[in-house]
Amino acid sequence: LVPAMGCTEPIALAYAAAKAREVLGALPERVEIGASGSIIKNVKSVIVPNTGHLKGMEAAAAAGIIAGDSEKELEVIASVNDEERSRLQRYLDEVEISEPVIGYIMDIVGKTRNDDRFNIGASPRGTIALCKMCRAFAAFHGRTFVTPDDVKTLAPYVLAHRLYYRTAVGSAEAEELFRGMLREIPVPTEE
Repeated sequence: LVPAMGCTEPIALAYAAAKAREVLGALPERVEIGASGSIIKNVKSVIVPNTGHLKGMEAAAAAGIIAGDSEKELEVIASVNDEERSRLQRYLDEVEISEPVIGYIMDIVGKTRNDDRFNIGASPRGTIALCKMCRAFAAFHGRTFVTPDDVKTLAPYVLAHRLYYRTAVGSAEAEELFRGMLREIPVPTEE
């Protein structure tokens, strides 16, 4: 039995990120997180300890990168201080979402609210969660902007399980129904 600080999935991500920073000997210029849909779903709404109530994979990995102590293993972010929390927030806030991409997100959300496949569509909290996840995804891919492909990649993981479907469906079927709906929405192109 190994003690962990909070939910193990975000703590494991923080530990991996802190370990990567340790091996590199510096803050990474770019981070890519490879995780299953289940981990994305389980981590995205969990408050990461000692981050000022931040949630999700991006907060967990950024906490490990900015303030993690890999020697503490699953208690990697037990000693995050106020200055590190401020640096962590600045690190996460550096990514821009353009008007066309915001429009694409709103088209997706609007479709869930007006489509016969769903009884109840995406909520404002789901919309915010998608925006945050896209910003983090872009940052961890070394970009200062969100692309429509980021939205298209993450929307099923962030929104599909939040919807109420007209017919009873399991999580895999819900994701496929959502992806079908997503294919119907025009993706903005670069001008």
